[in-house]
Amino acid sequence: MRSDRCDRSAGRRAGTRHPGRPAAPIRRAATRDPYSERARALARLDAEIVAADLDDPASLERAFDGAYGAFCVTFFWAHFSPEREITQARAMAAAARRAGLQHAIWPTLEDSRQW
Repeated sequence: MRSDRCDRSAGRRAGTRHPGRPAAPIRRAATRDPYSERARALARLDAEIVAADLDDPASLERAFDGAYGAFCVTFFWAHFSPEREITQARAMAAAARRAGLQHAIWPTLEDSRQW
């Protein structure tokens, strides 16, 4: 049985509403496969699921449209190409700029160009 604390924590992450608390902002999750089990799990936690692909700039623009902010991530390990990762990062940055995002979070790891 999950504790109430765990339920509240999961709810905050996904933007669900809890009794006695104001409604949290809508969370949108962009994924290549909106029908995957992980995407459906996020949807059950009240996340809005949208299809987006880092190699498709138009899909990124649709994913960012109307959003306040975004947590932007590339996945170098899917293709092992620093050039492709840079192209994808630029596409996300351009889409975020065109969408007028107020905040963008960009986590970084090691410089993939040395791989």
